[in-house]
Amino acid sequence: MKDRSNENESYSRIHRHPSSMLPRHFTWMLERYLGLGSIARPSQPVPVIGTFTTSIPAFKNQARLLSTVNTSGSRQRRWPWYLLTFVSGFGSAAAYKFFTEPVPDPPLNPQTFSPYTLVSKGQISSTASIFTLRPSHSVALKDGAEIYNQAWKSGIWSVEVKQPQLQIARAYTPLPPSDLLPKRVEDDGIGLRFFIRRDPKGEVSGYLHKLPEGATIDLRGPHLEYKIPNNVGEILFLAGGTGIAPALQAAHTLLSHRSCLPTGSPKIRILWANRRRDDCKGGMSYQNSAASGASKPLGLWPGHVQPKATPPQNESLEYAGGTPPAPLVKELMALQKEYPSNIRVEYFVNEESTYIGKVRLDQCINDKSSWTCPSGREPGVPGEANTGRKLILVSGPDGFVEYLAGQKVWDNGKEGQGRIGGLLSMLDLKGWEVWKL
Repeated sequence: MKDRSNENESYSRIHRHPSSMLPRHFTWMLERYLGLGSIARPSQPVPVIGTFTTSIPAFKNQARLLSTVNTSGSRQRRWPWYLLTFVSGFGSAAAYKFFTEPVPDPPLNPQTFSPYTLVSKGQISSTASIFTLRPSHSVALKDGAEIYNQAWKSGIWSVEVKQPQLQIARAYTPLPPSDLLPKRVEDDGIGLRFFIRRDPKGEVSGYLHKLPEGATIDLRGPHLEYKIPNNVGEILFLAGGTGIAPALQAAHTLLSHRSCLPTGSPKIRILWANRRRDDCKGGMSYQNSAASGASKPLGLWPGHVQPKATPPQNESLEYAGGTPPAPLVKELMALQKEYPSNIRVEYFVNEESTYIGKVRLDQCINDKSSWTCPSGREPGVPGEANTGRKLILVSGPDGFVEYLAGQKVWDNGKEGQGRIGGLLSMLDLKGWEVWKL
């Protein structure tokens, strides 16, 4: 008879220890999570899910901390079924929310239009208003503010505003942030403001002025119109009407983001021309040249009529005639007060017969004196040396730009600068660069 002792012994050993047919780590997991009692408990740690051993000294302590094997021989504590159900359900819900919740969209996109809500519309004059807009959809505030911040640092930029009925768009330049605004408007950095004039022939401007507060306006951008060079030293900005918006952008970029340059502290002088006083109410202006008998020409840029006198170097920041200043005048005055050595603003009003002319332009281009009287410096003494680039920027209606700097041209479907013409072509611009916006 065949000796079956070894076979019986093996058979007996298998049946006495049913768990021996399973991997040791599997029986240990059954014991822990199903509460089956002592089932051939492993005598030493073995590699299982969530557990590892190592002979590398640098990781021995971490391996010991991460190990979930109980080697003490004591019975593992059972989790109540309802607790396990709650934990697994909560984890599933959290995972579902994480993977299905939509990521907030950026507030602006250069390729597609994004919906904004018209928060307020403040009338500045009979033809112009300031529009305040905020994103209509949920946005990540940090990412949204960063998009604007990068644009403000770069220079002059615009966004497109869509007229949905005609499916056309027009570019408008946002006004920069201001400390004078109510906190609810721009406290999170994602609100945008626009200074828009209602043009009787303008499809987009007419559409915007008819909208009530709470209406949706589609924007696309930002689009960089002019990148202000890092080594700029001085800017002469010639602004006509709503062209003050890019002028304010340039001032914001220089004073808020370029205040410390190796070429010296940058300076900007803004000459702002308007047809009516309402647009720049309260701003300092030159003497009315009508008293000298000069005829009153038509338009915003007559050229042959000059200011009677230039303002003194220590021009007061008080507004003219005791009239409360218009909102944008107030913002310009605040900048002058905060940066007295870096910004100067002059106002020209057509109905008061004061205009930007050749004489005044020549004075600004060749001005070597200090703009203010800091402590220890007398009026007229040359100010801080500045070796940076000198720029003349022109922004406003087409006729205004053409009169001062010449026409822009179209080449292969793109708008180009063209040659320098107008009043600037009659002046010695050595050392100056001209750019038409």
